[in-house]
Amino acid sequence: MIDSRNPDGGSGSSGQAVGGVTPVRLRRLELHDCTSLGEDVMRWLESRVTEVICSEPAVDRSPLVHPYL
Repeated sequence: MIDSRNPDGGSGSSGQAVGGVTPVRLRRLELHDCTSLGEDVMRWLESRVTEVICSEPAVDRSPLVHPYL
């Protein structure tokens, strides 16, 4: 998705037209629970999207803890 909407080439280039429609560049990308993403992935995302936001979960989502108990 990022490659299609924000191809390499700076902020002036837009995505490839498909069916006569050209996708709009992403200016902001918000990722939830992204602790497993590596530093190289984050660097690549930040090179394509102006604002990349990583938010961490408010509570522990351990599979050993049932949410209704």
